[in-house]
Amino acid sequence: MHSCPTTMTATIPTTQKALVIPARFAPFTVTDVDVPQPGPGGILVREEATGLYPSAWKIQEIDPFKSKYPLVLGCEAAGTVVQLGEGVTSFSVGDKV
Repeated sequence: MHSCPTTMTATIPTTQKALVIPARFAPFTVTDVDVPQPGPGGILVREEATGLYPSAWKIQEIDPFKSKYPLVLGCEAAGTVVQLGEGVTSFSVGDKV
């Protein structure tokens, strides 16, 4: 029986670049953040394209949700699955999502 790998053979970095609001009402900044590990039922995706909703500037400007900072925005993304969390069966490493 062949089992699917749970991690791609390429090394997964420990940090990544992200667009961040570092503090309430602060300007957007690009900084290094930790690469999260997928928890049970989660996947880790190497993002190859990402986008922001037009409302992102409103979040930065008025903070309607009383956000926790630093805040990473960017809800739309496409890429390749590079790691599977425990129990994931509907995705495989290498899937385009």
